[in-house]
Amino acid sequence: MAKRVIISVISDLVTDQRVHKVSLTLQEAGHDVLLIGAKRRSSLSLSARSYRATRIRMLFQKKVFFYGEFNLRLFFRLLRVKGDIFLGNDLDVMPAVWLAGRIRRKPVVYDTHEYYLGMPELDGRPLVKKIWQRIEQFIFPRLRYIYTICDSFCELYRKDYGKTLRAVRNVPYRRSAGIDQPLPPDLEKKLPRNKFFLLFQGAGINPERGVEELVVAMSHLDPAAFHLVIIGGGDIFDHEARRPGPFTG
Repeated sequence: MAKRVIISVISDLVTDQRVHKVSLTLQEAGHDVLLIGAKRRSSLSLSARSYRATRIRMLFQKKVFFYGEFNLRLFFRLLRVKGDIFLGNDLDVMPAVWLAGRIRRKPVVYDTHEYYLGMPELDGRPLVKKIWQRIEQFIFPRLRYIYTICDSFCELYRKDYGKTLRAVRNVPYRRSAGIDQPLPPDLEKKLPRNKFFLLFQGAGINPERGVEELVVAMSHLDPAAFHLVIIGGGDIFDHEARRPGPFTG
């Protein structure tokens, strides 16, 4: 039976292809999909999609205030929308998703496509990591439906919580899942027309995800023939701006 699935994610929907693929897959299975994300001041306009998508306009743009505001606004949004299933992407939306699902007595599904407490962004931040650990330890045992991206993550979570997860791999869509999102005119003018493009795209481009190495690796390619394009946003840009490196200059 077709269900109305409310998908929540804290990332910018414009560049989050993974969540777009999830939404398309559920829609093609016959479900009615509503995707909810965050809208920052720097976010591009959201182009039309075959499913419904909306973003929560954020006042705070970074750190704990951003996460707290999003979860608070998301919680009240989920109390109002009509839905049969609440699907949360990553631990950073689960406080709102779990609590709203509990109050409204709706099934809650957790898409943990990362081993959240093992992320490099939490290294050297013991207080922040402890907060997320407490949230995960509270919510995880109370969830019935959880899936992740690979068998090794399933094993890590089995050791942590004694729960058996399903693995749903994040692989390229069987056909083009692209979104007709035109480039800003000023950016389009800067792109060379006579080179091969190397594209790195993501909604969470953060330290130790490989993008630093990719930028350095460009020095081994012919600059007259290859051009690197990075689409998306994340902590890596603020991180690198504070010290000399491949993203400065």
